Amino acid sequence: MAGVLRAALGQLVVAFLLLSTCAGGRQQQQHRQQQQQQPHRQQQKQQQQQHRQQQQQQQQQPRVELHVHLDGAVTPELLFQIAGQRRLLLPGLGGRVPVRVEEVSELLKRTPPWQRFDLVNEVIGGSSEVAALVAERFVDFQADNGVFYTEVRYDPVRLARSGLANSSISQLEVVQAVQRGLVAGMQRHGGMQVHQLLCAMRGQPATACLALAQLAAATRSPEHGGVVGLDLAGDERDFPNGAYVK
Repeated sequence: MAGVLRAALGQLVVAFLLLSTCAGGRQQQQHRQQQQQQPHRQQQKQQQQQHRQQQQQQQQQPRVELHVHLDGAVTPELLFQIAGQRRLLLPGLGGRVPVRVEEVSELLKRTPPWQRFDLVNEVIGGSSEVAALVAERFVDFQADNGVFYTEVRYDPVRLARSGLANSSISQLEVVQAVQRGLVAGMQRHGGMQVHQLLCAMRGQPATACLALAQLAAATRSPEHGGVVGLDLAGDERDFPNGAYVK
């Protein structure tokens, strides 16, 4: 019996030694793998750090934006604020004033892309005060994003009226209000330049586009916030440039 116990004990010792050897081998292998991976990890960290530094440098660089729509840059938060102040009954909300900014965000998402411009202009149109506010907030947004020179475009015909608010102003009043807002924003953010481009809309009669071109010429100004050009906006496929060349 004692011999059997000694034999079993010997087998246990051998098994323990084998397990210890295997465990030690695995630890050594893991250690070697970690040593091999360490340079790769350091390289990855260096690359990530360089990428972050490049992003920071790019964000600090002054930017230029030559194609941005004023009515396409109005945030849901500002639309909610304006709709509430004007007590606008939005059709997409069952004909009531929005009570949460999320309602405005969802309404914009449900609205087809091109029709969003119509919705936005119905909320912000027909008011000099609102046009100036929208322009001023636009400058804030550009400043936050490091854009020091901007030419912002919009259709003063569309911005001059709002069926929801049952309100309208002249196109000249729109241009003047937008300039006031842009200047007010630039006064808070030194070193910025923001100018206007007036949009003639494809699909409108050539006479209407000519009238807008005349407005752009009459209000043209190199001053901050002034009109510096004219844009022909809309569906180029169905309304080619040739229809508007004289």
